Amino acid sequence: KTGALYLLAKSHVALDEYEDAAKKAQHGLSLKPSHPHFLFILALVRNRVADYDSSIVNLRQALQHCDHSDGDQLRVDVHDLLAQAYERKGDYSEAMTEIERALQLDPSHVSSLITRGLVHTQLKQLDQAETALRRALAVDPNHALALVRLGYCKLLSSDYLEATQYLQKALLQRALLQQCGTVALPRSVKGSARIYMALALMGQQDVTGALLQLSEGRKSHKNFCTACVSGKPQIVKGDCEGLVQQLRRIPDLHINLAQAWQLVHLMAKELESDLRDTSTSRGGTSTATTASSSTAVAAGASLPVAGSDA
Repeated sequence: KTGALYLLAKSHVALDEYEDAAKKAQHGLSLKPSHPHFLFILALVRNRVADYDSSIVNLRQALQHCDHSDGDQLRVDVHDLLAQAYERKGDYSEAMTEIERALQLDPSHVSSLITRGLVHTQLKQLDQAETALRRALAVDPNHALALVRLGYCKLLSSDYLEATQYLQKALLQRALLQQCGTVALPRSVKGSARIYMALALMGQQDVTGALLQLSEGRKSHKNFCTACVSGKPQIVKGDCEGLVQQLRRIPDLHINLAQAWQLVHLMAKELESDLRDTSTSRGGTSTATTASSSTAVAAGASLPVAGSDA
């Protein structure tokens, strides 16, 4: 029964159904308290919904209850997920410690190499980030998340053309069939690729293409879509600071301050275009609303390019 529960929990994770996954993991723990695999799934869910402290507690518990029958794979996955949780908390030193522990057990662990690349990226060590990500791709040349992370690394270097190439390749992969460790990649990987593509196209002054990618990104990135919908009133009012911070807090989207403002700038342009089309179809104008949206666009007009930091 516990084996079936574990498989069900993993399947819910693959579909981003985190509430159901957590229920299955907790049911498993009620049958087998301190079972490391169920603790890992529960920690994974909590990591993906930004409850990093609880995730770390569950992962430490999982390590304590791993035995030789579990092999090294679970320990590797636990150390990797610990690194991801610490990265999101901004504790890069602890994150790197956990990555090293994972790679000592499995030097070719793709997910840990990707996490190492992410931590180097956050530390603005882009050369080291690229080295780690290329090591991951040497193991799995078509790994969607590795390609997305490398594309983002190139975006930060303002190498927009190469960033676009890696992101396009990532979008060609069947990301939902790929894994990081023993669990499926989140569905938001495809959405992140689209959002980074929008930023890369903005860097190339292709606003039309960027708007298209922004729209596609919302379709496969649930948290980004939620932020866009809730942020429309703020854009209309020309009060975008709160939306910028909301975008930066999205747990499964890594963007810096300048990039968050670029996305708000794009969203404002999109909203202004929608309002203009609606006004035209009605034969009138929505003067006040369009003016507020235009104010938001103008506020973003002097923003730094997507790859720069702020």
